[in-house]
Amino acid sequence: MALPPLGPPLRRDPPGGREAPLGPPGLGNDRRRLPAGAPPPAWADLPLVLYFHENQLTYPLPPGEPRDLHYAWAQVLSCKAARLCVFNSPFQKEDFLRALPGFLRSFPDHRPLHLTEEIRRKSRVVPPGADTERFREAARGIAPPESPLRIFWNHRWEKDKGPGEFLEVLLDLARRGVPFQVVLAGPGSEDPGPALEEKIRALGDRVVHRGYASPETYPELAASCHVLVSTAAHDFFGISVVEGMAAGLLPLLPRRQNYPNLVPPELAERCLYDGPAGLARALLREGEDPAGARRAGRRAAEAARAFDVKKTAPALDDLLEEAVRPPGEREEERRP
Repeated sequence: MALPPLGPPLRRDPPGGREAPLGPPGLGNDRRRLPAGAPPPAWADLPLVLYFHENQLTYPLPPGEPRDLHYAWAQVLSCKAARLCVFNSPFQKEDFLRALPGFLRSFPDHRPLHLTEEIRRKSRVVPPGADTERFREAARGIAPPESPLRIFWNHRWEKDKGPGEFLEVLLDLARRGVPFQVVLAGPGSEDPGPALEEKIRALGDRVVHRGYASPETYPELAASCHVLVSTAAHDFFGISVVEGMAAGLLPLLPRRQNYPNLVPPELAERCLYDGPAGLARALLREGEDPAGARRAGRRAAEAARAFDVKKTAPALDDLLEEAVRPPGEREEERRP
């Protein structure tokens, strides 16, 4: 979808020392009517902080669905209006900033390419934060069976999380006679659709739990497993992975998205895999020594502490304090 014209280019040194507004003629350049993403006039002097749980510029779309660039443009304008732009992971921050120049070059007329560096200077990263203590507590009171390997799946049953790929790997192992059990705890597992339902049924009694787990039982269910698996094609952070790690599970994750930023470096080669064949090999390896997987999971549990809300909340508080500092005292303005 074509964007509306941007109007006159953004002036770097406009008359009166104020930057000319961005936006289509008759809309963004009229102080009485502001483009989507810009604050109303009453908020003009308030410090705004924009938090990116996801973004409309790089969020993956279903096959064949065109991207509505108006949503991406609204987020760019929000970045322009904000004093700080906070991303939930270093992966999403770089993903967004890498895509931004190409998006700005696609404009039919004026192209404010300087916005990329301007937004980068005021960009920060603060993870969303998880209550990891309740998962650690569950792990202290519950242990998985000695064998066979018990696999935990706690993701949404939607295409971008790759449930079909996950089930295909499990079915392949089952056909080869590999012993394992699986816990299917992600939202939507009760009604995943006919194709996925057939695959789940084919696993038979290897499925020891299926369906939504309440907040009270979810940590205990996680702690009853040895490993956690993701096959997601998209994950800007990975909160479900952090929760499983906090319960002491060894994560087996695709070598993409934000996942390399979640696992401790010394476990990277053990935890990160490439493609379905790589996942199958990882499950076979951990199935030979399920107790060893949980021993390695202790290190993963320690790494998950970095994402506990008791640490991320103060970090966000610090950013809010930075946002209200007078000009010249904020971090991005002190950088060389």
